[in-house]
Amino acid sequence: MKLREKKRIASRIVKKHDDPKTPYQRCLNSKFISPQSKRFLKELYKTLNPFKLRTIIDQKIAQIRQLAR
Repeated sequence: MKLREKKRIASRIVKKHDDPKTPYQRCLNSKFISPQSKRFLKELYKTLNPFKLRTIIDQKIAQIRQLAR
């Protein structure tokens, strides 16, 4: 959650936060990202598989541990 606003009221500080979003969602909502980049990110996001990514990460960690021995 990003901090949107922070006010001091007497001796207290009141903070207001934005709705929780992933970095991917923040990029898509940003006006500073070009439409081509947003299209690329959307296509890349569609191809991601969290279970497959986890398997690849585990394999690479195992390889690093073997090199450390």
